[in-house]
Amino acid sequence: GLTGLVQPNFLDLASTAQHASAGGFQLLAPQQRLVVTGTDRNQILAALPAQGANKRLDNLLVKGAGTDTWHGTDGVEVLVSVASIPSSGWMVGVSWPTREAFAPIRAIQLRAVAMAIALSALAAILVWWQLQRELASVTQAAADLRRRSGTPAHHMPLTVVREDEIGDLIHGFNNLLSELQVREHAQQDAATALVIASELQERTGALAQVGGWQVDLQTMKLTWTRETFRIAERESTVEPPLEEGINLFAPDARPTLSAAVQAAIDTGTPYDLELPINGERGTHKWVRTQGFA
Repeated sequence: GLTGLVQPNFLDLASTAQHASAGGFQLLAPQQRLVVTGTDRNQILAALPAQGANKRLDNLLVKGAGTDTWHGTDGVEVLVSVASIPSSGWMVGVSWPTREAFAPIRAIQLRAVAMAIALSALAAILVWWQLQRELASVTQAAADLRRRSGTPAHHMPLTVVREDEIGDLIHGFNNLLSELQVREHAQQDAATALVIASELQERTGALAQVGGWQVDLQTMKLTWTRETFRIAERESTVEPPLEEGINLFAPDARPTLSAAVQAAIDTGTPYDLELPINGERGTHKWVRTQGFA
């Protein structure tokens, strides 16, 4: 059969057909590696790239069908699909720039990203609102504690807004407040009892004319009761150092007392002595002094 190529014929279908806005068709003769015709009329009877120059094209020509992507001579990446025509040994191919072919996919991706951002923002707002709602009782309790600070109502139980996990936490805190109040009352009672006992000791010592003293062996600080100040005729209410306290005794009694005090410090040996003492107002008297660790 013969076909007059100068007359309209079936090859015009390949040369006039347009795929999308930038794609086109080609009729290929793989044996001669020629473009028989195509949408781009400048490619009619143009030679395909030499074998080995485009391995992906070579692979499609060998298989006779398939799809792949590569960059054309103008540098634009294209999506190419080919299929064989068994009766002629030719192949028909369609090429399409990937920027246009994959534009719908990119648009879907952009919409998906925009939707994900919008959903994330909505989720963040919902989480924030839920946290605000859940933690409202904690915020209220904290504000209530700040208002009570330094007031007599600082031990009053906090209000439980909802019986949930936060409510259980506030119940536990209220229990701690109750225990703390009981302990503070006990400490106040103990402090009051200690003041009463100390005053009783001072008054008893004054009635019996017995003064008390103690030395902290870590700081060597000397502490006197009020009756000891009276016996020593000392006007100041500040206790003297230990050495100065010993020096209130008569000079000939000081070595005996110093040795006894040092033995009590070193070995815990108690002592009970009767020694002369000189009051700061010049009074001379005998006192009985005792010490023990």
